Amino acid sequence: SSDLYFRDGDTTTVGDQRNIDTSGEIGAKLQLIYNHKFQKAGRTLTLNGNVNFTNTVSDSHNESNNKSYTSTPIASVNQWTDKTQNALSYEVKASYVEPIYKTNHFLETVLSFSQNNRWSEKNQFLDEERSMLDSAYSNSLSNNFFSEAIEVNYKWVEQYFDLTAGLRFNPSQTISKTTYSDGLLRDTMVSVYNFSPNAMFKYKFGKKEFARVRYRGVSQQPTITQMEPVKDNSNAMNETVGNLSLVPAFRHRINVMYSRYNQDKFSSIMTGLFATITKDALVRNSIYDETGKLYQQTVNSKRAPYSIYADFMYNTPFANKLMQVHTRTNVGYNMQLAYVTREMPTADIEKLIANDTWTLGDESRTGNVSVGEDVTLRLTHEIVDFGVHANFNYSFTHNNLTTTKSNVFNWSVTGDLTFHLPRNWEIATDIGYTDRIGYGKQLGNLSEIMWNASISKTWRFATLSLKACDILNQKKNIVQTVSENYIQYQRYNTLPTYAMLTFTYKLNRMGGLKAKGGAAFMQEMIESGADPSKGKMPSGPPPMLR
Repeated sequence: SSDLYFRDGDTTTVGDQRNIDTSGEIGAKLQLIYNHKFQKAGRTLTLNGNVNFTNTVSDSHNESNNKSYTSTPIASVNQWTDKTQNALSYEVKASYVEPIYKTNHFLETVLSFSQNNRWSEKNQFLDEERSMLDSAYSNSLSNNFFSEAIEVNYKWVEQYFDLTAGLRFNPSQTISKTTYSDGLLRDTMVSVYNFSPNAMFKYKFGKKEFARVRYRGVSQQPTITQMEPVKDNSNAMNETVGNLSLVPAFRHRINVMYSRYNQDKFSSIMTGLFATITKDALVRNSIYDETGKLYQQTVNSKRAPYSIYADFMYNTPFANKLMQVHTRTNVGYNMQLAYVTREMPTADIEKLIANDTWTLGDESRTGNVSVGEDVTLRLTHEIVDFGVHANFNYSFTHNNLTTTKSNVFNWSVTGDLTFHLPRNWEIATDIGYTDRIGYGKQLGNLSEIMWNASISKTWRFATLSLKACDILNQKKNIVQTVSENYIQYQRYNTLPTYAMLTFTYKLNRMGGLKAKGGAAFMQEMIESGADPSKGKMPSGPPPMLR
């Protein structure tokens, strides 16, 4: 269930929604890679091809009712929907590397072509027997996306640094054919051309210390749901319509990263700055009628939204390495764009939808500032493990079209205790307190105490475990959304207190085979059962991404 608030805090609609959905999916993937090294050192040819196929069939029943702030029914839905979606995509890529000066200067040329064919059929009915077709919400869509790319990169490798710089040209075409239930056909073709440089510079201060700067441009194809030009009223107060005129978004990313691992002290530092700006971003165009009902369509934004995020992590043992402290700090700002029109007559909205003449509303800019801190202190011993974990997150959100603001503060403290008993028995428990401040008063008390406990027995290749979760039955799931002119709170039902009995048997006994480099770090994490949130990290350095 959800409550919707806007107009500076006045309640406009209150409603509930019930969905029953049954779905099945079949998928297959094939990937082929061929690599050839020529006699000349550094000259290589790589061919890569992959094919993906998915088939999804779903059967759903949706029932929802909404009332206005005067308790008058304004929207209700009771419908059955059958939907089938197929997707077949393939990509071929060729990469050729030629040494151009000595043995440390290279030129790489990359050619690629990909095609993604998607087909969707939706039939919506007003009765469970599927005898009354709702033609306004039924259609079939065939969508073909083609993408070609040519990329040229220069690479310079030295003992302490390597540099890569290049250019990428990426045109794409989208061809769509829609068939409505009344037999009407609609064909659409959209072409777009994207051009971007790419660069990466990495400096090695030592074997386990480096700094890296990377830029990359990435395209994002609209989903078939965003493009499907038929109305979707699965939410009685939020009706959506697809947009066949969408072009792929193009995201520019820049990352700055520094990492150092001290092998003598088993301590590590990692910090980074990450920024993104998106051209032709896929955003909402929303229209509200007099009752507060929302009609929306995905469009390409005129302005480029952006985000910037900084992260710092530090991990070190002390007290003869019996104890370990882990801290992580992050701060970020995210600016989202949307378009909104308020209180348009319902009849005018229906004309816009019928004639496909949507116009952009007022530009809505929603800014979010977030700050987070996470600290873990852990004692590790052969007999007992003990840890204390604390974190807090603060979020401030504002919008240029309304005085509505959100100041939300979440914090929690958790302690966990594990006893390693003789004969490979293990008893563990953890308990944590969480509180939330700044949410709507209508939600009541949002604090909770989570208590879990488990007992397990391990043999050479097998483990039997019994675990009880949320013993006090206090788990709350609250999501707050601050948008262009409303704040929405949603409470989700979850599985209450439950117990789980599991049996695990290890089929892979190839313990003598060990990975190297970054793979060794991941292997050690898996084998040791490391949990970064509890500070249990392997003793080696973090992997160096390439």
